[in-house]
Amino acid sequence: MAHVFSVVGLNHGHIYGQVKGLLDTGKWKLKHLFAEEDDLREAFVKRYPDVIVAEHVDQVLEDGEVELIASASINAHRGPLAVQALRAGKHFFVDKPCVTTLEQMEEIKVAVEETGLKWFAFFGEMLTHVGVKWVRQELEKGNLGEPVHFMGLGPHTLRIGGRPDWLFDRALHGGILNDIASHQIAQFCYWMMQDPIPQFSRVGNLHHPQKPEFEDFGDATLMGSKGATGYIRADWFTPEGLPAFGDIRQQLITTDTYIEHRKTIDIGDPDGGRGGKLIVTRMDKGPEVIDLSDTPMTFFDDLTDDVENGTETAIAFDLGYKASKAILEMQRDAVRLGPLEE
Repeated sequence: MAHVFSVVGLNHGHIYGQVKGLLDTGKWKLKHLFAEEDDLREAFVKRYPDVIVAEHVDQVLEDGEVELIASASINAHRGPLAVQALRAGKHFFVDKPCVTTLEQMEEIKVAVEETGLKWFAFFGEMLTHVGVKWVRQELEKGNLGEPVHFMGLGPHTLRIGGRPDWLFDRALHGGILNDIASHQIAQFCYWMMQDPIPQFSRVGNLHHPQKPEFEDFGDATLMGSKGATGYIRADWFTPEGLPAFGDIRQQLITTDTYIEHRKTIDIGDPDGGRGGKLIVTRMDKGPEVIDLSDTPMTFFDDLTDDVENGTETAIAFDLGYKASKAILEMQRDAVRLGPLEE
């Protein structure tokens, strides 16, 4: 018998990846959709015509058949919705950023502890790339040395005319570090296997004065609880000519190995194209490209197993909680940069 899930909130396109991933397991059935925006709702129904369009979110929350709610609502709404869902007896599967305030994150932690239900943070840049998991497994086996330093870069293409108004409202969006740099802080936690400790951060609107509350650049330095170091950067300056939404990449230095994950594109290789490369250089041999083309991505199957068995194989709550808390602190404490001089 299939598990049943519903969707609440369509404000980021990542929801389509969340829904497809659940359905592709063959173990989930989509029941409801609730979304306030007519255009977003109509587009979703066109793709999934059998979905029941709910008139109110309570129609979803009060349905005893629904086990899990998937959401990519407006950033500031995700935390309160998670608490509502958990208190209503539903697991919650949320796109990043999971919350926009530290208070929201603490309320989720309390709700998870009191209900025993699952809260899955969807850091898609980390969880849907098999190379990320391969590196973690090799680190755990002792094959790559001890982590020393992590650098995560998250540039994005803005295409400002096609973005919704809430993206440029600081209260609704939550800031650049909390939003797109959340992928990088999550991967720091996952690869370094240490709690993140914020050090210094910066955010600013360097070149978009027509959107005064928008942040188009942010970076931060951090440490790990076992002494590792890290640097993360996010920006909205990727040229539209790049055949990917951004040149997303991570670099990992260990005591024995240098690793570079060119995650979305390898622009220096004419044959690299879309999809990127995982490149590993060890003490005893030169750079090698790790071929994981036959390795399946298991995140959604793992999520299903976690719902069924109460395990934490897809993404541990502790990782999502600590990563979200750290990036919120970096966002809150960031030095604000002024515009670039003309």
